[in-house]
Amino acid sequence: SFKDGHEIDTKGDNDSKNISRTTNNPQDSKSGYLLGKLVYKPNDTNTLKLSAESLRRNIDTDVYTLFGDPSYPTTYNVDATQDINRDSVKIDYEYKDAKNSLIQVGKIGAYYQNSENIQYGFEARTNTTGWNTRYRETTYAEETYGLQMQGESNFGKSVENRLIYGVDLSRSEISIFNDGAQYLNGVKVTSGSNAFIPRK
Repeated sequence: SFKDGHEIDTKGDNDSKNISRTTNNPQDSKSGYLLGKLVYKPNDTNTLKLSAESLRRNIDTDVYTLFGDPSYPTTYNVDATQDINRDSVKIDYEYKDAKNSLIQVGKIGAYYQNSENIQYGFEARTNTTGWNTRYRETTYAEETYGLQMQGESNFGKSVENRLIYGVDLSRSEISIFNDGAQYLNGVKVTSGSNAFIPRK
């Protein structure tokens, strides 16, 4: 599925490009989502499933409501962008046999997911000293592996008993990186209090 959207209508009537604005900041959004599934059932006892999904989402906003704010007196241009990406794949095996005296139901699943969230911001000011343009970029990434196993055993004649047991294992690797720079008339500021130091 694919979708295109815009900012939510707030029913405001002030479209001024400053702090007094009552309508939402202009925003464009695009998203795409794909899902695929494959099921193989050779007999009544065994079932194998494979699924994969992919998500892409982009949100672009012009931030007009910051203009005129006393904390940002010289700001005249602010753009904010967010990109969200996620891909995953999962394989599942299921065993069912009510006649088995030991294990009637068994499930095994393995999965992998890779996701990323990138936030980008740009600001321009009329300053003639310090800096007059800057950008910030924050990237959050997560990679996850997992394995799940579950079994079900039923036993007892006069009193029926059900035992459910299993194991759930997962590992995640998370990274966060903050990047950016500040410029004065197109020249990157690399020293002093106006310099930006990336953090990882």
